[in-house]
Amino acid sequence: MRAQTTQRLSDGELYAAINNGIRLTGMPAWGTPGDDDEETWGLVALIRTLPALDEDARAEIEQNLPKTPHQQAEDMEEDDFLRGGSQPPHHPEMHP
Repeated sequence: MRAQTTQRLSDGELYAAINNGIRLTGMPAWGTPGDDDEETWGLVALIRTLPALDEDARAEIEQNLPKTPHQQAEDMEEDDFLRGGSQPPHHPEMHP
């Protein structure tokens, strides 16, 4: 979202990409008829601020992003291990 390619898009183009998705890229449409456009325009405004964020602000945003089920399972494994569980967490991307 901080890339120049994205930042060069107009606000309307960003809005359309969020609302309608981008075919053949895996970016789904997040808008439905009757949606409150305020949230989508809020995302456009957030995207505009991303290049200027310092590391602390970026870390705070990343910390508050929703986690995938896989990330949630990894967190639970780590928490269990730190509480004295018997198996260390398994991270296949780190240990093939």
